Amino acid sequence: MDSAAVGRTRRRQRRFVAAAEDSAFAFEAIRQSWERRDPSLYGRFDFAYGGEGDAKLLEYNADTPTSLFESAVVQWFWVEQMIERGQLRKAPINSTRCMSD
Repeated sequence: MDSAAVGRTRRRQRRFVAAAEDSAFAFEAIRQSWERRDPSLYGRFDFAYGGEGDAKLLEYNADTPTSLFESAVVQWFWVEQMIERGQLRKAPINSTRCMSD
């Protein structure tokens, strides 16, 4: 691995750790909510990715009940289409992942 790639990897790792540290305050509140069995909320993060560099966050969508439908059904059809086009390989039968070539 060249030194530029190592540098990019280290920068990404530092950003990830910083983001995790910034959100650490929420862990205890999440644990307590889980133990109380508070009602669940769900949402969806929408990203754009052009195949190079980092993905870009477009929006967080939790305002409509269609989020669950979009997150489950629409993404499943997308995966099937990507497999048909040869852009993803179908995962082995006991796996829950698809792999890019």
